Amino acid sequence: MGRYGERLLAGGLGLMSVVAARAAHAEIKVTLREPAHPYLVSDDVPVEVAVESTYALSGVRAVVQNAGVDLSYSAPYWSGVLSLAALQSGSKTLVVTATDVSSGTGKVEQAIVLDRPPAVSLMMPEPHSVVRGPTRFVATCSEDGSAGCLDFAVRRSDCSGPVLARGSASNIDVVVALDAYEGEEFPVVACAKDSAEQRTTIWTPGIHVDTSPWLTERERVGGWGEVLDFDASRLVWHDQRGLWLRDRATDQDTLLTAARHTSAFVSPRGAIWVEQPSPTEYVVKEARDGQISAVSAVEQAWAFLEALGNYAV
Repeated sequence: MGRYGERLLAGGLGLMSVVAARAAHAEIKVTLREPAHPYLVSDDVPVEVAVESTYALSGVRAVVQNAGVDLSYSAPYWSGVLSLAALQSGSKTLVVTATDVSSGTGKVEQAIVLDRPPAVSLMMPEPHSVVRGPTRFVATCSEDGSAGCLDFAVRRSDCSGPVLARGSASNIDVVVALDAYEGEEFPVVACAKDSAEQRTTIWTPGIHVDTSPWLTERERVGGWGEVLDFDASRLVWHDQRGLWLRDRATDQDTLLTAARHTSAFVSPRGAIWVEQPSPTEYVVKEARDGQISAVSAVEQAWAFLEALGNYAV
């Protein structure tokens, strides 16, 4: 190889070195958009960043201690949800690192505080229960901060409503007379907040206060159940699991459907109800002698069923 060839080769190597150096020092700018000030986070942390890079990116990752998540790109931002459920509460550092195709990196760091809101449970009274006299209220609250649960109480309707029961900062277990609410029906809520003003509200559909001696209990469905219709031998009710038909002689419950439904009634040989497979589709179904069949279907904005004896409209 002559001297000209050697100079050409040397020049080529020099050019390659310049390109490599530029690639190695290409700037990647990462700007944190979420979480935002005051950077108070709980178990699931939405993370969103804007990234400016000379070269295409191979990935963006968010990390807090040993918890991490790869962010996904949806123009113009990178985002994801970082779970901190396994970490203890307290001050942390969030680090988001962007890496380009030439292995160049850029990152942003942000101090955050992991502070979970109060954990509240409301056990009594049961949803949809009929209160016949002095009523037991049971609720618990736990908090990861040193101040514990603040303003912990069971209230009527919402967290600004009248206080029905109070206890300690972590436990309520008291019997309360509700004479002032005779004949009324209202939701019951357990409310608490922490020192950072994070509030937790647990809601139950409602209780009915009626101490009349003429009112007697004939059937009971537990939890979030609600009775829709009944006759001497059967009862139709629903809860968060679905629609049920009860044989009142044996107390045996049969699941009719787990699908969304609007109305339901006892029929002479079972039950009849309306299912809603889609927002504009309604199907009338009937359970007769243990067999379920579709009676009719209609596509419209709404559908409601009324039943009387052998007839349904």
